[in-house]
Amino acid sequence: MKTFNKILICSTIISVAFFSCSKKSDTSPSGSSSSSWTIANTTYNSSTTVFTNNELLGIDQKISSDPDIGIQFNSRPVAGNYTLVNQYNATVGNNQCSILSSNTTGSPTYVSTNGGTVAVTVSNGKISASFKNIAVGTLSTTNNNGTFNFTSTGTCSGTLTEQ
Repeated sequence: MKTFNKILICSTIISVAFFSCSKKSDTSPSGSSSSSWTIANTTYNSSTTVFTNNELLGIDQKISSDPDIGIQFNSRPVAGNYTLVNQYNATVGNNQCSILSSNTTGSPTYVSTNGGTVAVTVSNGKISASFKNIAVGTLSTTNNNGTFNFTSTGTCSGTLTEQ
């Protein structure tokens, strides 16, 4: 999990640094029409969706308090279905992925649980990943045996499309 969080944080920092050097002054919160997700009954839009470090990462640069979302693979995915695993207790293997959604304002970090499917398509070299009613939960501080405590919190649905 520590590696996944480091990758997510590094990916976010690199993406923000790379894509924030624009002279365009667009402060509308509309985000990308092709990348959105719903978690804990709230829908978010991604203003930037990139694939970096084996992760399809949706970032909302317009509203800093909104969470980012990442779908972690073990390599660049090809079209097909990928089974979700608990990234915080397992390593993502072939034909597997894990979803993590977090932000820096103290909101919960949501992670996918085992089971469920992410459908990946590839068009003109760009990845699109769709998921529906994926069970998610929050992580709390580590317990006595050094693992995270997991609390189920509902479902997550959405589509991320690489720009």
